[in-house]
Amino acid sequence: MISWTNCVKNVEVLQSVEEQRYILHTTKIRKAHCIGHILCRNCLLKQVMEGKNRGTDSRDGKMRKKM
Repeated sequence: MISWTNCVKNVEVLQSVEEQRYILHTTKIRKAHCIGHILCRNCLLKQVMEGKNRGTDSRDGKMRKKM
């Protein structure tokens, strides 16, 4: 049993309970879930991620000219 007043490093605690950290794996899973939710919706962020958002002139629908 480790008391909360003891100064013990996280690595030592993980070794004592025979566990490992899976931070990168957890982060990848959470990103995949987030992107899945975004792509299910019809929103501006989805269009940007898919590269479908183009700057258009509202009068005729043509692309804007760069100055």
